[in-house]
Amino acid sequence: VVTRFATRILEGRIFGFAHDPEMEDLHEYLLLTALCDMGQGSSWLDNAPDPDSKIRLILNEDRCPVSILFNLRSLRGSAHAVREKWSRASILAIESIWEGWTKGTSGISDLHDYHDQLEETQLRLSAFFGLNFDTMTRDSAWALLEAGRRIERSVNIVNLLAFILKQESGHIIEQLLGE
Repeated sequence: VVTRFATRILEGRIFGFAHDPEMEDLHEYLLLTALCDMGQGSSWLDNAPDPDSKIRLILNEDRCPVSILFNLRSLRGSAHAVREKWSRASILAIESIWEGWTKGTSGISDLHDYHDQLEETQLRLSAFFGLNFDTMTRDSAWALLEAGRRIERSVNIVNLLAFILKQESGHIIEQLLGE
C-alpha cells in the first residue's frame, strides 16, 4: 500500500493528478494524510513542515511506521528471525528488495528521482509475493495467512473510504474514489 501511494503521489507531481489544476494540492494532501492516517503515522505527518518533508518521511524515515524504509526493514528483520523456515529463494528475494531500495535511494535529493525506484520496488515486492503465493502449501496455515491478508486488505479499504468520505471536498471526492 505504501509504495503504491508514494508512487501515485510522485506521479501526480510529475504528470498531474487530474484534469483540474485547482485540485492538485488538495489531492496530494488527501493522499498523504490518508496514508498516514491508515498507518498510524499521523503524528509524523503533523510534525513535517511542508509536503516535500512529508513525502520524504514516507519514503525514507526509518522510524516512521508508514515509511517504505521502516516496512522493508521490518520485513527483513522478520525474515531473518526465522531464516531457517524460509527458502533460499525467498531470503534472496527479500535481500534483493532491501538492497534495491537502500542502495537505489541513497544520495537521491530530488523527489522525482524516487519514481523509478518505487516502481522497481513494487515489481520486486510483487515478484516476492508471487513466488511465495504460488509455492505455498494450501494447508490450514495457508488458510490463516490468507484470512489475515484479507482482513488487512479490508481494514485498509474501510479506513481509506472512511477517511475520504469524512473530507469536505465535494467533486474532488468523486475523482479520488474513481482512482
